[in-house]
Amino acid sequence: MTARKVPAPLQTAVLAGALFVYLTAEMFPIGVLTDMTRDLHTTESGGGLMLTVYALVAGAAILPTVALTRHVDRRAVLVGALIVLAVSQAALALAPNLPAALAARAVAAIPHGLLWSTVPIVAVSLAPQDRQGRATAQVFLGGSAALVGGAPLMTGLASWIEWRAAAGVVAVGALALAVLSWVSLPALSPDSRTSQRTPREPSWLPRVVKVCVLTILVVTATYAPYTFFALIAQPYGFRAWSLGGLQIAFGVAGLIAVAMIGKQIDRSLDVAVALTTVGLMVAFGVIALSPPAPVFVVGVILWGAAQACVAPTMQSAALRSGPGARGMASALYVLAFQIGISAGSSLGGVVLDRAGLQWLPVCALLGLMPVVAAPVAQGIRSRPLLQ
Repeated sequence: MTARKVPAPLQTAVLAGALFVYLTAEMFPIGVLTDMTRDLHTTESGGGLMLTVYALVAGAAILPTVALTRHVDRRAVLVGALIVLAVSQAALALAPNLPAALAARAVAAIPHGLLWSTVPIVAVSLAPQDRQGRATAQVFLGGSAALVGGAPLMTGLASWIEWRAAAGVVAVGALALAVLSWVSLPALSPDSRTSQRTPREPSWLPRVVKVCVLTILVVTATYAPYTFFALIAQPYGFRAWSLGGLQIAFGVAGLIAVAMIGKQIDRSLDVAVALTTVGLMVAFGVIALSPPAPVFVVGVILWGAAQACVAPTMQSAALRSGPGARGMASALYVLAFQIGISAGSSLGGVVLDRAGLQWLPVCALLGLMPVVAAPVAQGIRSRPLLQ
């Protein structure tokens, strides 16, 4: 079987599966932390380092790994990242103590940003010009699905077969996807679609930086309250199973929205970004009013829908802003997103400690206002800088 004979939906599913398995692996310790810390002979705070180390290594490795692989076949990069994940998950399953587990997690984190920047590039390379926005959104369904079902799936699986075996299942899944990627995807040289117009100087850089600034602003504002989602829902009686149901509704809304936003990205990327930003502002405005529980749920659903659209819209903006340097443009976007997550989480903690829970959605609103009103956003709306 050759890649040319493989149906496009299968190729899309393989790319989405790569994002799904990587994000599931990243969040793996969250639902099984107590069992892991017991078996690894450490405390829960020590076990929390498995998330911290992963985030630090992933952020630090994004640009170096992209630079080192800039001349490598994109399919080989994707397959290599999945093989690294499979090996690291197998090592995690066999880890006798915390240092060994941290080392395994660090290995998985090294190609994390590389894979997340490569998958959209491959999706765009395989899609017709007028369907590239939809292609980007469709592969990001894998990430959205991991947020909805990946962590709960691993938690349930670990309770059934124990966490070490569950980690092994992720390793097998990553290896299977590596094989499927090699069989179903064609060889893709870096920026093969744009080799005739690759710039000899970084004229694309100011445009990509502008997209990255916009990404940092939006993600920082969004993650300030998102980090404390459970606390925001508690006053409305959402705890334990009911909180899980609310989180599922949040995630399902995101899945539906991402499935729909692709067409709008192809029609007008500026409008897609505007819809995403305005949707977030309306959602946080509703939640900031401390409404009755049914209205709060509506606000949360809108929040989930809009937040899920941030990644495909801004990723598409980065790729279009650097048509001759897609690899580096995508990597810079992924780095900007990680910076936004870290900044938003830290900002949310400060607001929570100094102002109180009710100010978190207000903080998000204030943070999103410059995105709509600032000159950078005005410039993006007035000319096709995102395209």
